Amino acid sequence: MEALDKQLCAAFSIWHDHQPLALGIEKSLFCFIAAHHISASKRVVQKLLKRHTSTQTYQKNILRHARRYELDGSPAGEISQLDKDHAQRQTDVAHST
Repeated sequence: MEALDKQLCAAFSIWHDHQPLALGIEKSLFCFIAAHHISASKRVVQKLLKRHTSTQTYQKNILRHARRYELDGSPAGEISQLDKDHAQRQTDVAHST
């Protein structure tokens, strides 16, 4: 999982900078994994995505941005108010502990 995270950071500024990811980004991740002959199970990818999107930096970027992005940096839809509300709750919880 750590090796995959490092490869994604090196390959994509969106990943490195914890920008809001497109919904369904798993498909793009699996394409990257296949194209680079990386060994990573579905479980590893899901676990990495959960860890990545749970960080405070990612949650704060959800609050700051209006758009989600594909790995290549292209826009991929708006961030919903529901997602912003969730990010705000996660940020509030982190600050209260």
